[in-house]
Amino acid sequence: MHGDSTGPAAATHTTGAGKQGRAETAGHNTYSVVLTQWVALAVFAGATALWRPIEAQALLLGGASVALPNTLLAWAATRRKPGGWLLVQGLVKFFMTVVLMAAAMKFFSPSPPGFFGGLAAALIAHAVGGYRLSVATPSTAAANDGTGNRK
Repeated sequence: MHGDSTGPAAATHTTGAGKQGRAETAGHNTYSVVLTQWVALAVFAGATALWRPIEAQALLLGGASVALPNTLLAWAATRRKPGGWLLVQGLVKFFMTVVLMAAAMKFFSPSPPGFFGGLAAALIAHAVGGYRLSVATPSTAAANDGTGNRK
């Protein structure tokens, strides 16, 4: 069973050496949620830049304040470490988000509508990316016959 990733509910794969590889779910990998964030930010900033370049810069700054820590947490989730380590990384992500937002406001004085629009875009894109990933991931109940044995 170790190394078997052929079933429809296989969530991870292993390399030939038996080491745990990056988590994948039905063709989506761990980074698909943050990739959705970055793409959404690029699209919104690009569209905004056509009419209001200053707002577009603020939008990117606000969105990056959220997307950078989420990218770090996505990377941390791919490491094979104890659960407590991932919890610590989640706390680091939270504090990093707060520090980046405060630093952006202090040092760059971005336009508030653009900045908070970027935050909203990144958070909504995170929710959309997470939903897409959850839909693409088969449920545990469907992956077994009710007794804990795989179908």
